[in-house]
Amino acid sequence: MKTILKKPNVTTIVASMLLAVVISFTTACETENTTQGDYADAEYLDLEKYHKDKMKEKDFITMFKAIKRLEISRVNGFYKIKESTAEDLNISPKLFNYITAGFDYSNNILNPKVSIRSKITKLKYGN
Repeated sequence: MKTILKKPNVTTIVASMLLAVVISFTTACETENTTQGDYADAEYLDLEKYHKDKMKEKDFITMFKAIKRLEISRVNGFYKIKESTAEDLNISPKLFNYITAGFDYSNNILNPKVSIRSKITKLKYGN
């Protein structure tokens, strides 16, 4: 019995090699996913309809999930989105453009340089 414990048998060597291979592949895959982004393994998000009147509840939920993935900050009263591509968030480019266009629209409304008075046409009445 003592000779069996002292000499490694073929099964032990093969099991050790398989364990080493599995550990190396597992570690390599984890490293690869973290370099691709935080949402590489997350669900790919896209909408069925992009017209707000035709959107269903499912589309709104998907859109809110996509917005939660964005890093949004306010700089001088304007919204700034850190991410610049849809691939960073694992969402469709069309959805990314739709959401960023909404924030651009909000920023245009918040822009203090545009005066409402400049858009009003003045009419002369009387003499």
